[in-house]
Amino acid sequence: MWIADAYVKSSLFPESYQQSDGTSYMRNAVKAVIDAKTCAITLYAVDMNEPITAAWNAIYPGLLTPLSDMSSYLRSHLRYPEDYFNDQAQAYASVHQANAAVFFQGADLFNLAQESVNGQNQSTTAYYVEVELPGTSTPQFVLLQTFSPGANGSGNAANNMTAWLAAECDYTGTNEPKLVSVRLNNADNVLGPLQFDNNINTNQTISSEISLLDQHGSTVTLGNVIVLPFNNDSFLYVRPLYVTAASSNGSSFPQLQDVIVGDQNDVQEGTSFAQAVSNLLNNGNAIPGLNNAAPGTTTQTPPPSTSPSPSPTASPSPGATPTPTSTPSGTLQQQIITVDNKLVADNAAAEAALKAGNFTAYGADETKVQQDLASLQALLAQQSPTPKP
Repeated sequence: MWIADAYVKSSLFPESYQQSDGTSYMRNAVKAVIDAKTCAITLYAVDMNEPITAAWNAIYPGLLTPLSDMSSYLRSHLRYPEDYFNDQAQAYASVHQANAAVFFQGADLFNLAQESVNGQNQSTTAYYVEVELPGTSTPQFVLLQTFSPGANGSGNAANNMTAWLAAECDYTGTNEPKLVSVRLNNADNVLGPLQFDNNINTNQTISSEISLLDQHGSTVTLGNVIVLPFNNDSFLYVRPLYVTAASSNGSSFPQLQDVIVGDQNDVQEGTSFAQAVSNLLNNGNAIPGLNNAAPGTTTQTPPPSTSPSPSPTASPSPGATPTPTSTPSGTLQQQIITVDNKLVADNAAAEAALKAGNFTAYGADETKVQQDLASLQALLAQQSPTPKP
């Protein structure tokens, strides 16, 4: 099933905040569901009593189906629409005040928080994330946007975070998911996304790595800043770092190189989200409950060790004879054997998945095989040439 959001709009709603296009009234009126096999379309009305929706339904009886008739399984997959939320966030930045005099004077305004993209500052975009909202103990799937203080009177706009707005995506109990707004104390000077960007740029280790990767035709791309609130007590900032390798035919795709995370005082990175968080909060030690494996690896196979390790439990590949670990090159030989065994196992798994017609598993196993080959080649390159007799 494909699900598309449809809206009703009007510029004739009196005494209402107007968007840049003149819209003063907007509702997410319809969830259009398209069956991918039959192409049958069902238009589910979010609220049959909404005036414009009711008018269309009266003109074309049977065109709309009440959302209550949608299956509970399908309802559990509905999302709060981004277009609708972005317009609401723009309005909230100006009309969040509860004091009429403050609103009339145009004071206490918000701006959408800023972030740096390709060296240019721009407004952040809302993103879906799973968080625990204040006063709850169960993670929820929400659409979230952050705000910074706007210019008031002769004052200047600031880049700290002053508020955030979240839209719940739960349509199972109601047709109108709630908006949750949280106002922060400006005196706390909570970092905004742009200030987190500045911390990345002033971190010598990370900035040097970015400069190194962004050479010889390769291109570094920083993803959007994701701010994760923790019950309004703390915030974790996350930004992925992608690298696109140089290609003569332009067919290269961005690859996730690192994940950069930070809090109010520090910035760290890692090859995975779990590793980055461990570096930030636990001095690089694994945090229980997090998958600390790097992307593309499995937690069952330990990383190569620089010290002698026990013989692998898997059987050696045919013809492979382990070199005694007591020799000077024993550690390297043991690593080669371990990687070789893993290569054999991953290749066997790929062949089994192919025979079973499981192409998703086959693709994942083939990726592991390629990683094993690259690791094996790197280890073999470290071996000293064997002296000729």
